[in-house]
Amino acid sequence: MEIVAQPQTEVKQRSGPMRRVGGFMRRRKKMIILSGMFVLLIVTGYLNWALNSSTPEVGGGGGGAGAGTQHSMVTYRQVRESNRTALMASLEFMATSESFTAEHRAQAQAQKLELNQAILFEIAAEGQLSVMFQDVVVTKNGENINVLVRNPENITQEQATQIKTALEHIAGRDILDNIHIQVVA
Repeated sequence: MEIVAQPQTEVKQRSGPMRRVGGFMRRRKKMIILSGMFVLLIVTGYLNWALNSSTPEVGGGGGGAGAGTQHSMVTYRQVRESNRTALMASLEFMATSESFTAEHRAQAQAQKLELNQAILFEIAAEGQLSVMFQDVVVTKNGENINVLVRNPENITQEQATQIKTALEHIAGRDILDNIHIQVVA
């Protein structure tokens, strides 16, 4: 038995439909991720609008007058956390995936940093404001800061000034025009 070496043939690059499918799948993956981020942006915008336009109803259930409000404050925190977790996961995927360009990965990394800074700001603000009020939820979306305060009566102008001063101190800059305060009894 004799082994004969055969000349190698050139390996052709995939072209045509198979090559287009691979590019399509990468674009499809990007579109799915961007669509998910868009949905999270819409949900965040809705929550921002809901916090700015109306206060939650008080009561409901047998826990007394403040039970519904307490439940609403907990719900706001839970929704905020679930949205953040999903957004952070999307940004982490984008920042580490090789299927995105270096520019997109850098943008995702910058957005992750901005989100982490917003989280730290909210934690510090809620901690400092909880000394003055029963319950406080702070959300920071870009430059806008929403403060939802649970208080049995309306807050005074002096208390509003204290809130704004505390938030400016935490931010380290002038942000008076971007603070929106709502009171929930």
